[in-house]
Amino acid sequence: MSWTDPETKSTGNLITAAYWNQMLGPSGNQVLTAPGVFTTAGDIIYGTGDNATTRLASSGGGGKFLQMNGGATAPAWVTALTSLVADTTPQLGGFLDANGNYIQMQKGGDIASASPTVIDTDGDYFSVTGTTNFSAFTVAADRHFFLEFAGVLTITHGAGTIDLPGGANITTAAGDVGEFVSTAANVVTCVNYTKADGTAVVAASGGLTEADSWRLTTAFTGSAVPIASNLARVSTGGFGLLGTGMSESSGIFTFPSTGYWAVLALINFRYAGDSSMNQATIQVTVDYDNGAAWIDSSEGATADTQYDSETMRTSITLYTVVDVTDLANVKVRFRTAVADANVSTHGSTANQTTFNFLKLGDT
Repeated sequence: MSWTDPETKSTGNLITAAYWNQMLGPSGNQVLTAPGVFTTAGDIIYGTGDNATTRLASSGGGGKFLQMNGGATAPAWVTALTSLVADTTPQLGGFLDANGNYIQMQKGGDIASASPTVIDTDGDYFSVTGTTNFSAFTVAADRHFFLEFAGVLTITHGAGTIDLPGGANITTAAGDVGEFVSTAANVVTCVNYTKADGTAVVAASGGLTEADSWRLTTAFTGSAVPIASNLARVSTGGFGLLGTGMSESSGIFTFPSTGYWAVLALINFRYAGDSSMNQATIQVTVDYDNGAAWIDSSEGATADTQYDSETMRTSITLYTVVDVTDLANVKVRFRTAVADANVSTHGSTANQTTFNFLKLGDT
């Protein structure tokens, strides 16, 4: 017979051979040669070989599972893993199910910009310090990581090294964040880039991404090589800055990103007398760090002839296009040269003498 007529047993009750055969059948497949005892709730009877059985004591506690061993080795109670740290070779075998919880990101230590920039293994979100330009990463395959830039540097696009949105170089600014994936060792694709100022990293077709205007706030007399003081960004008359904008130091203007830039200047002169020449020039250098000469990129001139007691007024409009390929070395400045040292280059908050910059497109 089988377990059709159950019988209640208590701890310590003996299981006799007759009772065993009565419960499991007298076919002879299992033979109990000696009485066995269930000593604790949860005890298990298992086979040790042909026609032989024995008792496996209960685990004695929760959080364990029964591990079945091969051969003649007895099964054993094993403490369940509570952390993957205990398993040095975990295999998911499929998509990770986090049981409704989120997968936490880890911020690693700061990374110094270098060429190449080395991505550490202590996190997946890093702050990049320094201003060293780079065109490659040192990183293992199949990494997904984020970089937040602390300063201005240029990331160079290159097929097979760093694939950037739009196939164009990116000039970072403090607070910019890029999301990257390494498709192979040292082969990285930027899948997303967010600029701190909210502008698009890839401009819409045909649209300007940068427009900036500066002015001379106070007049000066005589020549200036370059116009080096009392320069400020326009802040009146409905002016609006588009993009990051230019930076200026001692009259030398630095571009915020590479590309083709239109540079325009309106220079106003005033003089109560005669002057045979009032000249203004846009000057460009392409190797500033090595002290290369400044080249006259656009030049214009006027003259004053006083007809009465009024102060004479003349102006010059200058225009040039600059191919900015290197932010550290391609720069512009403005100069004036007058025949009479009493000629005034006029400046005020009314935008009498202005300097204007428009990014036309990427290089």
